[in-house]
Amino acid sequence: MNSIARNSTSSRQNQPRCYTAAELSVAGRDHIPELYQTGSHLIYSSPATLAYNSPGAEGFGVKRAGLSIPGSVMLIVSPGCCGRNTAEITRIKGCEDRFFYLQMNETDLVTGRHLRRIPAAVRRIAEFLPEKPSVVMICITCADALLGTDLERVCRKAEQEAGLPVRPCYMYALTREGRKPPMVYVRESLYSMLPKQKKRSTSVNLLGFFAPLHPESELFEILKKAGIRKVRQISTCSDLQDFYQMGEANFNLVLNPEARGAADALTERLGIPSIELSRFYETDLTEKQYHAFFGALGLPFPEITEGISREEADRAGAVLKEKHPDLSFSIGEVVDANPFELALTLLRMGWKVEEIFADPAPESYPFIDRIARLCPELKIYSNTDPSMLSYQRSGKDMDTALSRTESRMAGSHITIGKDAAYYCPDALHLYFNEDTQPFGYEAAWYLWTELMKLTEAGVRASAEDRYPEDLPGMHSPGSAGLFCAGGDQPDEDALSSEKTEDTESPVARRCIGQDTEQDTELHIDFSGRGPDLYLTPFAPDQSGAVSALYALDGMIVILDAGGCTGNILGFDEPRWQNKKAAVFSAGLRDMDAIMGRDRELVRKAKKAFANTGCSFIALVGTPVPSIIGTDYHALERMLEKQCGCPVISIPTNGMKTCEEGLSKTYLTLFQRFSGRTDNKDEAMQKKAEHGKNGTAGVIGCTPLELVHLPDQDRIRDILMDKGFGRVIFYGADAAREDYEHAGENDRNFVLSGAGIQAAAYLKKTFGTPYEIGYPGIEEELQKLPESFKGALEKKAVRVLILHDPVAAASLKASLQQSYAGKRMRIDCASFFSEKDTDPSLMAAGDVPVKPDFALRSEQDLLQLLSGGQYDYIFADPVCSKMPAGDAVWIPFPCFAISGKRILT
Repeated sequence: MNSIARNSTSSRQNQPRCYTAAELSVAGRDHIPELYQTGSHLIYSSPATLAYNSPGAEGFGVKRAGLSIPGSVMLIVSPGCCGRNTAEITRIKGCEDRFFYLQMNETDLVTGRHLRRIPAAVRRIAEFLPEKPSVVMICITCADALLGTDLERVCRKAEQEAGLPVRPCYMYALTREGRKPPMVYVRESLYSMLPKQKKRSTSVNLLGFFAPLHPESELFEILKKAGIRKVRQISTCSDLQDFYQMGEANFNLVLNPEARGAADALTERLGIPSIELSRFYETDLTEKQYHAFFGALGLPFPEITEGISREEADRAGAVLKEKHPDLSFSIGEVVDANPFELALTLLRMGWKVEEIFADPAPESYPFIDRIARLCPELKIYSNTDPSMLSYQRSGKDMDTALSRTESRMAGSHITIGKDAAYYCPDALHLYFNEDTQPFGYEAAWYLWTELMKLTEAGVRASAEDRYPEDLPGMHSPGSAGLFCAGGDQPDEDALSSEKTEDTESPVARRCIGQDTEQDTELHIDFSGRGPDLYLTPFAPDQSGAVSALYALDGMIVILDAGGCTGNILGFDEPRWQNKKAAVFSAGLRDMDAIMGRDRELVRKAKKAFANTGCSFIALVGTPVPSIIGTDYHALERMLEKQCGCPVISIPTNGMKTCEEGLSKTYLTLFQRFSGRTDNKDEAMQKKAEHGKNGTAGVIGCTPLELVHLPDQDRIRDILMDKGFGRVIFYGADAAREDYEHAGENDRNFVLSGAGIQAAAYLKKTFGTPYEIGYPGIEEELQKLPESFKGALEKKAVRVLILHDPVAAASLKASLQQSYAGKRMRIDCASFFSEKDTDPSLMAAGDVPVKPDFALRSEQDLLQLLSGGQYDYIFADPVCSKMPAGDAVWIPFPCFAISGKRILT
């Protein structure tokens, strides 16, 4: 192993570490380097890492896989941060109305009281849906893993109360490398529902994938020739009874190693044996496998007359090779293939494979050994290693010869996999990671066909992930339109016809029939907490912390098991797609949490920091360190001593909303880097020298706080027109140096409630005045329908504005100014209000940041809307399916609510 370290690029600083195929082959499968062992280092956030880290994030992760049973729905019981990115899944056709949430808070962690609410929540969901679901999957996360929750017992109690099947679903990122990783356990949980049936010799199940095989796969023809008349896949079952018929299978074909545990359980419980088949892109391996399969059945291998034959697959590859003999490839691991087997296939075809982005496992070595003979210098990188931050995104690695650059510029270099495309943006990209799965000879034929399309078209994006409208397996329980997270705003006529069911609520009794212009105080009881039926969880405090830190030159370490990092970067941080940042997951595992291995975390952070070039370290909390009582101050001291740099910590816990994380982070950054009083005189002197062309600081302009992402440019123009020579956007494009010199700003402008505490600190320390308000918000009034003016002439119009408290109050002020003298009652409500904001922080002329209604949950908003007392509602379109009488909904985008990125 020492010789490998000396000879490989892993010995160089500030460069991506890797080993060649030859080095790995010599070392052997029993000596896999630490580079490829996720427990040995912090986890870098590449696209592959996020898909791996967050088992509920994209594709068929735990959440979507858990809904494979027709007519099923899922209740996610977790801190809000764990369910946040589910909004992305709800945009897939067939998933729109199948997720519900029971959010945990700090008290739940201490008392476990959330477990007592689960049965009632299941019953409420069943009552809410027009059709009774076939099964309710209860998904719990790392929080309950650490609490030792007996979910099986909870599910049994929920079954008794709701009168329908309830099954467990474990999204434990902490157990990723354990005996039963999340994707293994979810398969076992699903197939545990199969009842014992009379066996049919002509029936077989395909286990492994949550979407169907390509219908062109020859495997169906092969099974038919073997006497099989019924081939069942969980994704093609039409209803629950059809799913139950999988219990009559004579045997199971396991097509994905992650289904081995489920197959073994079915063998033990129902007596169904299993045979495992692997997906290969080398057609000779596929043929040998088929021969072995028929040999086990005691049958001769038949001639294939339907589907794709080996000859067709080989012919497609030969045509591609003839037309494009000089292709070169970079291969990732987010693909419908074993990346090492795929690389070997391409090499055997005579093409060049320059690099693989994947962690080798012992079962990869038969392919690695053969690769080493064909291309010993092929580099194998780890997607998770922190050194990948240094990989040249242009594709021009420091070791790369000019010929490679020239080949890419000529368009002959191709990436396969989303992660490979991330590292090599100047190549042609084949994602090759779709729902429906290729298999057998058809898999090879499909690969060559897709590559031919890509090379002939000459475009840089191809084979995007597709979610067919009629994809089997994504069955709705019949409640279309009830859950619309991320959906488009519905037609106004449809909205106006909706009637609230609860016309006898306190709000309704107080407001129905009141057309006076006087402001009537609404008393609402915000005590009930039940399952969220309409909205997905809001952006959590940890996302707010990372968002405020993202643009700086700090190394951000998220103290999580991986899933939180996946949620934050893959969903709440749109800049991650185009701007690389040193954001790492601590990659905590169950024993790290149980034993409190702080020294090991410090070791990993020190090792990563040496390769980042960052100037400070920021630690961001999640539910796991909150549960185990992590001492952040001790970590700060240990890291400062080991790394010799400033270290700050933001003790977020994933159970509060984003404004808390943003507020804590802004304040911490200014306190740590702008100084207290040591540079006060110098700052005051420089401000005096600025004259008319002073500096404006803008606080509160991260993607979580801006109404529209382009608003930053508009706000800059507005402030420049006011005479400021320079505008600094803290949280957006401000550097650490801008925080250090924040005392020199002539005036600060606060765009969100999260920036008030920081602005007040700068005023107290440096005397810098500040204004609270959202410049340019009046443009939102252009969305008012034509009927608004006419309504004002007839009666007192009642308006509700739902957003961040500053944006909401600013829009209210603009509305009052534009329609001065008209009869209006305007209420502001917010899920993101600073509960402890001191009124003394408000300056004369500022908009009031305390909303009329500080909402805590979906139930609060439902009660506020009950009775239909509002005529017009400004809110994110995701809210527009909530019952609100005849109110007209006006889109007022709030990314922190919906997670829907609205660019204009």
